[in-house]
Amino acid sequence: MNRIVILLFAAAFFMAHLPAHACEPRSRRQVRVEGAVTAVDQDRIEISVGRRPETLLLTERTRIRQRGADIDASALKPGDRLLVQGERLRSGQIEAREIRMGDRTADVPSRDIPAGGGHKH
Repeated sequence: MNRIVILLFAAAFFMAHLPAHACEPRSRRQVRVEGAVTAVDQDRIEISVGRRPETLLLTERTRIRQRGADIDASALKPGDRLLVQGERLRSGQIEAREIRMGDRTADVPSRDIPAGGGHKH
């Protein structure tokens, strides 16, 4: 009998300490934004999304693409239209995962769209 109680206690202890990654709320939210470049810095890009500014943080994993080819952030100029997929941080900034450069004269609507992913309860 004591052995069963000990085993049940041990099983309950280990189950309580297992990580619940699948159901933990994310501290980051997947987003997709479109807007025009207002400023380019070494590790960030400022864009205008409608009437509000957004800050895109660039990391070593950020891919910037134009017509299917990778380009450097230094190629971006104010007025360039961008479609960005990334994660909104708690700070409100967006950690850019992929940036696609469009035509400067294209009339792309500016908006903040959930990129999907994750799961729903």
